[in-house]
Amino acid sequence: MRVLFINTVIKDGSTGNIMFNLQEKFRQYGHDTLFFYGRESHSEIRRARKITPAVELYINVLFTRLFGLNSVKAPISSIKLKRYIKQFNPDAVVLGNLHGYYINENYLFKLLKVFNIPVYYYMFDEYAYHGKCTYAGDCKKYKNGCGDCPKLGDYPKTFYDCSKAMFSDKKRNYSSLDSLFFISTPQNCRRALDSPIFSEKEKNVLSCAWGIDVKSVYKPTDPSDVIKELGIDTQKPIVLSINPLSDLRKNVKEVFFKAANVCKNSQIQFVHVGNDEPEAEIPGNCISLPYIADQEKLSKICTLADAFIMTSKEDTYPTVCLISQACGTPIIGFNSSGIPDTACPETAKLFPADDLDSLISYVKTIDKKTDEASRKCREYALENFDFETKAIDLIKRMEEEVQHAKSCYNRG
Repeated sequence: MRVLFINTVIKDGSTGNIMFNLQEKFRQYGHDTLFFYGRESHSEIRRARKITPAVELYINVLFTRLFGLNSVKAPISSIKLKRYIKQFNPDAVVLGNLHGYYINENYLFKLLKVFNIPVYYYMFDEYAYHGKCTYAGDCKKYKNGCGDCPKLGDYPKTFYDCSKAMFSDKKRNYSSLDSLFFISTPQNCRRALDSPIFSEKEKNVLSCAWGIDVKSVYKPTDPSDVIKELGIDTQKPIVLSINPLSDLRKNVKEVFFKAANVCKNSQIQFVHVGNDEPEAEIPGNCISLPYIADQEKLSKICTLADAFIMTSKEDTYPTVCLISQACGTPIIGFNSSGIPDTACPETAKLFPADDLDSLISYVKTIDKKTDEASRKCREYALENFDFETKAIDLIKRMEEEVQHAKSCYNRG
């Protein structure tokens, strides 16, 4: 098969790494692939094309801010998209995030309709079934077609409400493709089916999520060098958080730093990864590190921790929860959004989204994790988060769907 991948980024962040690894798995199984992306630059990656120049990206951001339509123009990337797709002539397409100011979504679906091939859309967040937002929180307007959006200030930020028009566009785009399948977490699939956008696509919503490399990358790893580098006392409980400090939806300051301040007189050590605000005020009992690209080092830090706090209340399927448990560390967080779908029921501790006080009170009681807890976390990750198992299932399904599509075309 020739399989085309499209995502905002490649090999950056959780979605960029998931999509890149998925592409590599397809190649390992003998399939030809090509990856289109819109942000950052990775010219060293073979079989990948950046389709959005920086100047157009900035124009798209401005256009979205002013008029509310997500990258609806994007002429340069649209030209590249058409040329590259025709040259590659894919048998199937895998979509990741389409938001991010890099692609003309309506034009993309027109092209896909012409090719009439199977399309698999990973719903990494909630954007696919909302008019504008990537996460709706408590908003239920998506159940009735959006409009009068109460979250214009949230990403993708805008001054003008076009959520109803974009909702209608998505419904039309999706209904135009016969073989369009949506892949996501149980929580996301349930919410998607509440949206009128999916009224004709119920059978095409696949609840199987995605995974991580729990066998060779994210696993219990000797943290000796990290202990020495950070000067950590391993006799004390270590509590970890991995989320961008600047992303307000992640709530690092409101949850993790607040917990650290409340526990300032305890023996607990707090470690945060994802400090992209060098001038931010960090609690005295907290080590705050920048983003760590080295995934082996990240695994060492996760192995070292005794508990991982998922600070966000709105996350479809937070990869950091998968990584933490794959490395043998239990999670603490909120019983909201897709977070429960990631939690080992025997070791995780989840609290109502509005009960931060109880979460912090629990953090104050944290002790060193037991070998039994680590074993249960690891076993749960191997059983539920294995990327290779999920990728192979997708490859087999796609092979069958492509063969079916070709046979129908030949009969026609």
